[in-house]
Amino acid sequence: MDLTPSTEQLEIIDSSAAFLRDRWPITQTREMFGAAANVDGEAWRAAAELGWFGLGLPESVGGIGGGLADEALLFREIGRSLASGPMLSSVLGARVATFGGHVELAGRIIGGEERVGLVVPGSCDLVGPDGVISGDVQLLDADGTLALIATPEIAVLVEVGALDDVVTVACIDPAGVVARGRAARPR
Repeated sequence: MDLTPSTEQLEIIDSSAAFLRDRWPITQTREMFGAAANVDGEAWRAAAELGWFGLGLPESVGGIGGGLADEALLFREIGRSLASGPMLSSVLGARVATFGGHVELAGRIIGGEERVGLVVPGSCDLVGPDGVISGDVQLLDADGTLALIATPEIAVLVEVGALDDVVTVACIDPAGVVARGRAARPR
């Protein structure tokens, strides 16, 4: 088995490393410490134009059509640069929207118009296969309109605006944005 990156994968590595160095440097991440959002909107949209949020999705839904190895190489470069923001949860959110039949929403995520934060696992109760949640929730990098909840049983996107009492709390990682809120069970 040959695990050497292909020519296309080397291009992913080189182009993402150059983009992160030039458009999303660690100094920019540091400048955003303590801000309500930990992402520069222009850099986010530029990453979307490069296809980052749809790299592993089929071209038929607006993705690039790459594979898991391509995404792993991209995220290796993101990790090396210490770039902040909800990149992984947005990539996964685009998958959830796509495979859930919400192609228009997936397109907005892939296009960088929507950022998807993360509901920290175990911080709420999932109720039934419809994805209805209730209870206290902890949010990570959820400065956009959507957050992803993913468990071994279910993956759903929730609207952050539908949560009650959302307040930002201190985070040990100054590049992260953490909030708490409450999801009231609909009657």
